[in-house]
Amino acid sequence: MLWLAARLEWKNLQRDRVFWLAIALFSGLVALAALSSRQQLAQQAEQQASSLRAERVRLEELRLELPSDTLRVGQELLPRVATIPNAALAPVSLGQRQLQPQTVKLTIQPLNHEGAQLDVNAAATGPFDLAFLLVFLLPLLVIGASFDLLAREREQGTLALVLSQPIALTTFLLGKALTRMAVLLSLTLLVTLLGALVAGAQLQSTAALGALALYALLCAGYTLFWFALALLVNAFGRTSAGNALSLMVLWLGLVVIVPGLASVAVEDAAAGPSRSELVTAARDAARESQQRLKQAEGNHGKSSLSPLDIVATQREYESEIAPSLRAFNERRGSEQQRIDALRFSSPALLMNEALTDLSGHGSARQRHFEREQGRFHQQLRSFFEQRLQADAPLAAADYDAMPEYRWVEPSSQPMVIRVLWAILALTASATLLFAWAVRRLRKPVLLG
Repeated sequence: MLWLAARLEWKNLQRDRVFWLAIALFSGLVALAALSSRQQLAQQAEQQASSLRAERVRLEELRLELPSDTLRVGQELLPRVATIPNAALAPVSLGQRQLQPQTVKLTIQPLNHEGAQLDVNAAATGPFDLAFLLVFLLPLLVIGASFDLLAREREQGTLALVLSQPIALTTFLLGKALTRMAVLLSLTLLVTLLGALVAGAQLQSTAALGALALYALLCAGYTLFWFALALLVNAFGRTSAGNALSLMVLWLGLVVIVPGLASVAVEDAAAGPSRSELVTAARDAARESQQRLKQAEGNHGKSSLSPLDIVATQREYESEIAPSLRAFNERRGSEQQRIDALRFSSPALLMNEALTDLSGHGSARQRHFEREQGRFHQQLRSFFEQRLQADAPLAAADYDAMPEYRWVEPSSQPMVIRVLWAILALTASATLLFAWAVRRLRKPVLLG
């Protein structure tokens, strides 16, 4: 009988113009989000490619010129470029891409901790991407497709007639809900995956197919949760208007209010310097370092300062800001731990964090990029310090032996575990809501 109820609902759904209009509107928004993501990712790719081309050109020029000042080459003339490549599902969620630099120019001078140059409006409103549509608008589609699953039959007076047939109320309602969920989920996956491909997603590798499978399961879990919630609201026997109002209040709470309160809680509990405080400390230490160099030059003459003395002064600067940098990183780590715990308070937080991880724009991958920058910076500095200690200008062979930045992709296991936890939490929550709804559906008051 479940199959019969599903077939009947499919026929009714085919005639539901409002449902298909909502799908068409959602598809149009997906197209706009895909084009927006494609443009931003293309700009990032062009910036990275331009920086790498400039690096190669500069290397060739220095090979021909062979300047004698090795310290000046390492500090000013030869920036090495470090980039973080896009993951396979990068267009799905732009995540922290706008908040952190994706291309960094490195010399043997101390690292810059000022972060990315932000578009203030974009940073305030957040990116318009597929993740935004899935987190915020997909639940509204579910609500529009399910708020009157039972109420319409009651209000039209056909519920008693339906139940006079050999079919249970639970079977009838589940058949309707599962049909609408299957259609909506299939169309959502199709439309968003096409949007991701248009935006530049690369799905050729085995790892990309694994990420795609996790994406499909995540969307299924999120959709299942909202349908289960809608089924429970329907099971309380209210009118269509009452169901719609209840579901909208729940959407507002779970998608807007709870994530907002979680963000405030994370910020209030944070201990340690913020990014702006770290930048201020770094600038103050840099000024003091420059004053020490100028004072030494004024007292003894510039020629008395060896390149190794200058490098040693820069290392002193790094030692001075090391406590602030360590405290800042500890703050970021504690904030992420709180986010990891609080994400279970809202399905929207679970969905958003998981999509950001799948896209490769999460905080864990960004921190890995920062560690790779530090590792390469130390290699580059050691290379030049060895040449400075030998007190010899760089030869053509030195440019061939110079360290080159190579991106090393972090292990995907932590990301997979985080996403699987999100899928499990959404599925478990949906199962509990379904069980509660089934229990409510057994009450005869629903026939009234």
